[in-house]
Amino acid sequence: MRILIVVRRMTQGGVQQQTASFAQAALALGIETHVLILKSSRHEIPLPEGTVVHRISMRSLQFSSPRGIGNYLLSHLLLPLGVPGSRDFGTGEFLSRWFMKEFLPELTRTWGRPDHIFLRAQGTFDLLHNCHMPGIIHRYVDGAPQQFRARLPLFRPLARWMNRREYGRGDHICVSGGLAEALREITVSCQVPDARITVFRNFVSISRIRSLAQEAPPPGLPEKYIMTLGRLVRPKRQDLIIRALALLPEDVHLVICGGGPMEGELRQLARDLGLEGRVIFTGSTDNPYPLLRQARLLAHASEREGFGLIFLEALILDIPIAAMESQGGMRDVLRGPVLEKQIAPRNPEAFAHLIARTMENPYHSTPDMYQQYDHVPAMTELLEKLKA
Repeated sequence: MRILIVVRRMTQGGVQQQTASFAQAALALGIETHVLILKSSRHEIPLPEGTVVHRISMRSLQFSSPRGIGNYLLSHLLLPLGVPGSRDFGTGEFLSRWFMKEFLPELTRTWGRPDHIFLRAQGTFDLLHNCHMPGIIHRYVDGAPQQFRARLPLFRPLARWMNRREYGRGDHICVSGGLAEALREITVSCQVPDARITVFRNFVSISRIRSLAQEAPPPGLPEKYIMTLGRLVRPKRQDLIIRALALLPEDVHLVICGGGPMEGELRQLARDLGLEGRVIFTGSTDNPYPLLRQARLLAHASEREGFGLIFLEALILDIPIAAMESQGGMRDVLRGPVLEKQIAPRNPEAFAHLIARTMENPYHSTPDMYQQYDHVPAMTELLEKLKA
């Protein structure tokens, strides 16, 4: 068997970690595994040894032909005037044609035809939205699906056509029931009954996470810290964790692992609250697990989570979790009599109370909380399900 995984980029993030786990599971089953990276980055999560990696530069490819230039101008100058958030759509029209007419035939000639192609996350199938091979190309919905909405009534037919083209004929694998419901709402509202939607959980390599966690952590960490991990962007709401920290004892520190455009604003918030010495920004790292292994608690305040991969990683390392209620698939992981108590309402006071209670009386992870998500048996189950 041969599979191809397509990902927009391989920088630090849940989708990228899942791509690495996906590849490792396939390789462990003796499956020839290819990964296509659409946008190379300086700092990338390493893929398992044995993965055949393909890279392109989207920008160079697009500007190498008149068709590509035209699609770029359509995306960046015209479409956003009528349909906000559509900048990738024209690029997707161009890349979809390139993928089906050039890349896939060349891959087939050189290596053989893939039995399954997995497009990981919205950012990827935005760019390959017009690629369809029933039973072979599967779109992985890892986060909240985005519906195109017209700026004015005049553009509603255009937005409806774009949604049909984006979601209408694809095989979709949603990583949680909440995401499947959100996608069905879009397909119903856009009258695209041909969309095929399957629910299948994310999975991780338990052994890989535990092995990476044994590496030495950065020096100079405080003795008693809680940690949050993720891109520093507004939906992740690290600001609420900083505000909760102000209500906790002074010997508790917060380590924020990740980079992004909100870093300056978050640093200023810490200064304004008199917490500058208690909030540590590590920036992005290829291996956050040594940091997580030494944390007293994982704090998470995101407004929405497609699945909540970081919760699994904390459970595997036996790190207690304190999370704010969010949309999406969080409760697919944080379930059962112990973990359901680790979810607080969306306000800093309630969150600080949960953190303090959990630090004072931490629970311990048990295999039934995470064992079913181990990568090799889960990958086997997924492939069997795709045969049906």
